Amino acid sequence: MMKETTFVIKELDNGWVWQDICDDEIAYLYCNEELEVPEEWIEALQCRHDAIQISLHRDRRYFADDWFVNLQRLSGKSA
Repeated sequence: MMKETTFVIKELDNGWVWQDICDDEIAYLYCNEELEVPEEWIEALQCRHDAIQISLHRDRRYFADDWFVNLQRLSGKSA
């Protein structure tokens, strides 16, 4: 069974606040720089009010990667 590949991030890390995330481009930067999600795995990203929805390309190769485990933790989805 494939793991979930769409996540909703409602809590920010590393001193970021929602006022910092003013558009999808900044949300993409946050996911890439702070959450270390490799850009080649990001299929879609949408910044909503106080949340970032990120969808990944489906691939089993990243399921054990630290960034994926962290993404699951931040979105409240367990491994």
